[in-house]
Amino acid sequence: RALKYHRAEIRRLLGFREAAVADGEALGRWLQTEVAPHSRKLDTLRAHAYRRLRELGLEPPTGDRLDRIVKSARQGFDDRFCTQVYEALTATTREALEAWLVPDAADRETPEAGGGRTPLQAFRTDAGAVALHTLLQHVTQLQGLRALTLPVEILQTVSPQVLQSYRQRAAAEEPYELRRHPAPLRLTLLVVFGHCRRQELTDRLVEVLIALVHRIGVRAERRIEQELLEDWKRVAGKHGLLFRLAEASLAQPDGKQVIFPVVGEQTLRDLLKEAQASGSQYRQSVQTRIRASYGGHYRRMLAPLLETLCFRSNNERYRPVIEALAVLKRHAGHRGRTYPAQEVVPIEGVVPPFWREVVQERDARDHVRIHRLTYEICVLQSLRDQLRCREIWVEGADRYL
Repeated sequence: RALKYHRAEIRRLLGFREAAVADGEALGRWLQTEVAPHSRKLDTLRAHAYRRLRELGLEPPTGDRLDRIVKSARQGFDDRFCTQVYEALTATTREALEAWLVPDAADRETPEAGGGRTPLQAFRTDAGAVALHTLLQHVTQLQGLRALTLPVEILQTVSPQVLQSYRQRAAAEEPYELRRHPAPLRLTLLVVFGHCRRQELTDRLVEVLIALVHRIGVRAERRIEQELLEDWKRVAGKHGLLFRLAEASLAQPDGKQVIFPVVGEQTLRDLLKEAQASGSQYRQSVQTRIRASYGGHYRRMLAPLLETLCFRSNNERYRPVIEALAVLKRHAGHRGRTYPAQEVVPIEGVVPPFWREVVQERDARDHVRIHRLTYEICVLQSLRDQLRCREIWVEGADRYL
C-alpha cells in the first residue's frame, strides 16, 4: 500500500497519470500513422512511444505491454499499407506480377523446392562486368519493369528506408516462399521490389554509360601508344645529338655528307617521328581509333539508351548538351553521314575545340556539315562529364537524380 501511495504522490507532483486501455490503443494508432511509415525498427518505435507518453503525461506501461503495442502498431501499418497497394493495382498488373513467381515451363520438373527458375530471379541477378552486352541487358530489364503500372504515389507516402526493408525481404525470400503469403502482402513485396529495382537499374545504366565512354578513349590512347612504342623507338641522348648536329651544320652548312655521318639518317627519321607523335598527329591518331571503335562496336548502345533514359538539367549553362541529346534521338534511325542542312546542331558547350576540325566538314558547295558519328562521340563525352558532376540528372534514378 505504501508503494502505491508513493507512486500516486509522484504522479500527482509531476503531473502524470496512469495509462488506461484506451490510452494504449490511442498510442498504437499514433505509432501506426505517424512513426511506422518512416521506420520499421522496434527500437525506433519504442523510443517514439516513450517520447509520446512523456508529452501526454502518461505513466509508461510495463516493458512487455509496450512491446506488444509497438509490434501491433507495426503489423497494423503493414496490413494497411499492403491493402492500399493491392487495391491500387489493376488486374493486368496483378497478373504480370504473379507471373514473376511462375517457373519457366522447361524448368518446372526440376527437383528443387522452388520448381525451377522464375522471372523474379532473373530480375534479381546483375548482368555482370561493364560491357556493351551488360548495358543492353539492363536496358531490356528496365523496359520490362517500366511496362508495369505501379502505384508510385502510394509508395512515395513512406520513407525510402521502409521501402528498402520490403525490397530486401522480396529479394531474400525464395519464390515458393513468396507464393505462400496472402495476396496483398505478396503483391506489395513484388511492387516495392519492382519500384526499387527500376531505380537501381537506372543508376546502373548511367554507371555503365560513364564507364564505357571512358573506356573508349582510354583504350584508343593505349593502343596508339603501344603502336608508337613498337614502331617509333625512343632516341637516347637527343640533346647531345642536336648539339653535334648544330655544330656540324655551322661548320659546314652544305650537303648531307656533313650531317649524316655525325647523326645518321635513320636517327633523324626517328627524331622526326617522335616529334610528330607528341604533337597533333598523335591526337589525330587517337581520334581515328576512337571513331573506329565507337562506329564498329559501341554505337549500337546509342538508340536504346536514348529511348530508355531521360536526361534533364536545371542549369541553363548545360542546356546545349540536352539539346544535342535531342538531336541524336531524332536522328537515331537515320543512316546519313551528316545531319541535314536545316538541322540546328549545338556546337558550343558540346564539342571540344580539338574535335571541331573533325566534326565540321565541308561539302561540295563549301557548306559546313556536321559529321554524325564524330558528333555523337563528343556528345557522349560531354554527357559523361556532366553526369559525374551531377549537373545533368536522370529521371527515375536514385543516386543520379
